Amino acid sequence: MTTAGKRMAHAHHAIDTQFAAFARAARSDRIAKFPLEEAIRRLRHHFWVEEVFIFPPLAHSNPGPVLVMLREHGVIWDLLDELDQLLQTDDPDPTMALTIFGALRQHFDAHNETEDAVLYPVADELLGNQLSEPVLNALATEMPTDWRCQMASVKI
Repeated sequence: MTTAGKRMAHAHHAIDTQFAAFARAARSDRIAKFPLEEAIRRLRHHFWVEEVFIFPPLAHSNPGPVLVMLREHGVIWDLLDELDQLLQTDDPDPTMALTIFGALRQHFDAHNETEDAVLYPVADELLGNQLSEPVLNALATEMPTDWRCQMASVKI
């Protein structure tokens, strides 16, 4: 049986594939918008699933790790915003994109290690079937277009 945690960990790998395609192109002084835009979309959706469906029940038993994850989401979300803004320019600078992307990867990779090794197994153990159905359903639906992660910088 596929658990919510296993599906969420698998989503990390799909996002990594898109990031890798973007990075290869940027290192060749090209901007491959599609893989990066797709990775941004997938990662935002991933955060929505976590913050709406996984983190709230986990926070009842152990709020500390959830708070750390939320803070990390905020940092990563802001970097996604920077990359998204860069992609909207007429001639995105590959060097600038790689600089922002490098910071994003550093945070994202560390964040994923914690989620995959600690958070998801704990969620599956503590919440089991109670968590799986809502998470699997959410993974198959679109997130609300106006949703932002809780700790992203406020945009004025």
